[in-house]
Amino acid sequence: ASLAVLAIAPTMARDLADPSKYRLRGITGTANSLGPLMAAGCMIALFMLKRAATTWKWRFHAFMLLVFFATLLLTNSRSSIMGLVAAMFGSWLVAGQLGVLGLLVGLLGLAVLAIVMLYPGLQDALLSLLAGLFARSGNVAELTTFTGRQQIWDASWRLAHEAPWIGHGLSSVSVVLPKAHADEWGNTVATAHNFFLESLISVGWLGTGLLLAVVLMALWILARFLLSNKSCAPAATQSRDLAVCAFRCMIMMLVQGFGEKAFAGHPGSPFLALGAVVATSIFIAREYLASDLTRVQATP
Repeated sequence: ASLAVLAIAPTMARDLADPSKYRLRGITGTANSLGPLMAAGCMIALFMLKRAATTWKWRFHAFMLLVFFATLLLTNSRSSIMGLVAAMFGSWLVAGQLGVLGLLVGLLGLAVLAIVMLYPGLQDALLSLLAGLFARSGNVAELTTFTGRQQIWDASWRLAHEAPWIGHGLSSVSVVLPKAHADEWGNTVATAHNFFLESLISVGWLGTGLLLAVVLMALWILARFLLSNKSCAPAATQSRDLAVCAFRCMIMMLVQGFGEKAFAGHPGSPFLALGAVVATSIFIAREYLASDLTRVQATP
């Protein structure tokens, strides 16, 4: 539908909040809202592609994967793109698909990071390179302040301290944050641009603690299942593919949620996606525990 709007009315499909570049928002409010939907669509398409039973279904899901990925690139939502990359790498690492080569690459990356941290000249060169690649203005300050989010986060922390335990109420960020923050031109924002701060302002430490407990529980269940030998059994192939898809979605939402509101603060499509991931983890846990119980009962 978003691509149809792009074909019919390109100007209406554009995110006007960023006049410097064309960013597709489609039928959603902003490009950063469309981005995570397309990233999740890519991971679901990969799952369906692997489970396709016929050639026609495989071709259909491959086409949809290309559509979702192309739309994601058109949104230029950097947090969603980085979330997709992190989700793929994380699932390959947990599911054991990277092997020794992947481990060596990871260790090499850590070694390079350590060397860069020791030499300020290398830090400046790396920041300049990253600014040219990821900063829309090409300015290093855009990276060091997370594209201006640092000031928003400072204001969000002040609001969280005003009502630390139960917060200001669900969906209250769009009301209270504009009163606490404005840039040098008087522009305000309606989101904390961080799922943790968004949750703290809305439901306080009590609600945020419960949210984090649910997220960590789902991640632990999915990772434990993928790391176990049981997930490699032929009978568990479908459950393993489903767990990989859910694990990828959770990682993507967490990475994307570092710079956006994601699934916290108010009900929306990301919150529904979180519910689907949690439901999948509960299904995996029930299947995992049920198989353990059956094995214990069968032991003489």
